[in-house]
Amino acid sequence: MIERNTVSLKSFFHLLAGGAVAMLVAELCFFALLFVPFITLDPLSWLLPLLTVAFFCMIFLLPRMLVRGHRRKLQNYHSYSYRNHYSYAYRRTKDNLSCYVTAVWYFIVALLIAYFAPERYPYFEWTLTLPWRGFILLEGFLGGLIALSGLFAAWRFLVPLSCILCSVVNVAVCVWLFSPGSWSGLRPDGAWGVSPSGAERTEVKEIPSPYGVERLYYGSGNDSRRVCYRDSVAVITPTVDARTFDLSAGQIDDIARKLYWDFDASQYPLNGVLFLPTDTIVKAPLVMIVHGNHYMQEYSEIGYEYLGDYLARRGYAVALIDENFINRNWSGDFDGREKTLRAWLVLKHLEEISSWTNGIGRRIDTDRIALIGHSRGGEAVALASVMNGNADFSNDSVGTIAIKKRFPIKSVIQLAPTADYKYNGKGYTVENVDYLLILAGRDTDVFTLEGQTVYDNVKFTDGVPHFKSLQYLYSVTHSGFNSAWTADRMIPYRLLLEQKDLMSPKAQQYITSLYVSHFLNASFEGDLLSRKAIADNRLLNSMLPLDYRQSSFRDSRFVGIGGAGVDSLTVEWPERDSVYRIDCPALSDTTIRAKGCLSFDVTNLSPGKCDFTIAFIAADGSEKTVALSDFYALPPRLDLKLNKIEKVRIVWPKLPYHLVGQTVCVPIPENLNGPPVAVEFRFDLTPSGKAMIRDVGISPF
Repeated sequence: MIERNTVSLKSFFHLLAGGAVAMLVAELCFFALLFVPFITLDPLSWLLPLLTVAFFCMIFLLPRMLVRGHRRKLQNYHSYSYRNHYSYAYRRTKDNLSCYVTAVWYFIVALLIAYFAPERYPYFEWTLTLPWRGFILLEGFLGGLIALSGLFAAWRFLVPLSCILCSVVNVAVCVWLFSPGSWSGLRPDGAWGVSPSGAERTEVKEIPSPYGVERLYYGSGNDSRRVCYRDSVAVITPTVDARTFDLSAGQIDDIARKLYWDFDASQYPLNGVLFLPTDTIVKAPLVMIVHGNHYMQEYSEIGYEYLGDYLARRGYAVALIDENFINRNWSGDFDGREKTLRAWLVLKHLEEISSWTNGIGRRIDTDRIALIGHSRGGEAVALASVMNGNADFSNDSVGTIAIKKRFPIKSVIQLAPTADYKYNGKGYTVENVDYLLILAGRDTDVFTLEGQTVYDNVKFTDGVPHFKSLQYLYSVTHSGFNSAWTADRMIPYRLLLEQKDLMSPKAQQYITSLYVSHFLNASFEGDLLSRKAIADNRLLNSMLPLDYRQSSFRDSRFVGIGGAGVDSLTVEWPERDSVYRIDCPALSDTTIRAKGCLSFDVTNLSPGKCDFTIAFIAADGSEKTVALSDFYALPPRLDLKLNKIEKVRIVWPKLPYHLVGQTVCVPIPENLNGPPVAVEFRFDLTPSGKAMIRDVGISPF
């Protein structure tokens, strides 16, 4: 009798241990997606996972609780003869009931999750596709098998086999999840971006750094969370009242934010870190850097110290501003509704710094301002440049928020920005500033490259020389622009993303510093060599790691040719017409022709080599032809694989590659019988291919 009782208890513990291993791994890992990303330094954020774990512990203890309840009934019923033959029936009933209840319970939980869970969690970025449903069913089957194996002695051998199988499956899944992935992406070869034949190019070097750096803080002076904004501030700044924006992510979130920060929207601080050049006799242009949306407890502004230090050593006063208090929290997120507030805070920081008359203020040139923003901060600086002194944005649905003073914003730089491209339902366009956009090819946050929309719509209408540039870096990530951000996605989301052969954050930040410094040098100082470096990314090859890069450049002097229908052209050969002609009588105008070269953006849409002929045709039919490869060797189509398994997707790019153009400038020939009146693109140098050509015109470069 004792032996039988021992076997019964053993089967019961087998059932608990094996079944728990099988199903707890499946269900807890699945539902961990709902709360793990919210665990922060804020102790309140621990309540959600603790409550969730307690809930699941209760779920998986329920079968045992039911069994115990039934056992008490049987024990009371047979208490008068506990040691007679009824005791065996009792133990047998207890054993069978525990196995039946647990097995059915595991199967039901697995079926409910696999078939009745929503297909898409709109906020948690999770898609329960068929492979995941199959994995959950497999875990439920293994757990149920372990439970059923306790019914009959002949099935007892299935317990260790099921446990081994369950362990192998889960270990294999864990190894796969924590691996960086198997896709390496495209690696450049020596043929990419070769020097154009017959064209003189000068390699551009790093801008000298003759200055030292002084680091200062400004802020409210009473920050309860950050000592630097409480005890180390060099300038005490006032708070601002942002209640007009009427933002809330729910009552719980409002309370959690108030408890953490010890202030609310009526007292938002103007905090920032200043990097000032030393040993300079002239005022330093002001560069303001705005962070994006991250967990508010992980302070984001310090992630751009590398850029602040780099620029300050080259003569710029850099302010890293604090907007962490409107970033996401474990208790809620504003879901982008705070973008106008982010831009308004940028203008309030400009207003505050411009009012300084102390020694620090006298070292900063607020008549020359550049704005740099990353992610949602990128959208904030674009919107701030539009709201800047613009009466159209002063009276809207949230009240009078615009600052009527107009600040002399010379340049706007966006790093992997979001781009809602709407302001209270109205579209807006960045105008009359020098503009730089840097995009990340392996961006798994803003994976649709929304900033391209802003770049395409930048306008120059004030008659003042301006330029815009787009730099696409193939192997860099969204979070790599910020040294305080560890990855584009939080665990466990990032475990489902390809992370092999990504560029190191240090290398990415150096490239960013190099491009930004040359852009600012061209914008503020009018340096021609820096301008060329922004226009032709090959000029920086000697200082950058080997990787594919695409660049687009437009000057305010650019003149489009050919009229309507030339904005975008996609040609596939030899299946389609392999010649495309643009009649452009405007080229006969000496003034237009003297502006420079034929400029166009081209994107290789084929996995192999793309080359074609460009023919300039005179009125009498004479022509001069050149090959595209004489001026630029295009990389292959820049294919992407962001998810480890496309059926289990965390990100949803529209295409398996990015449509980013490369600007090519071809000099207009002088030895024709008269000025050219037409240009032909003849797709005859490769047997087949596909390319997109857009923005054909005359450019000074």
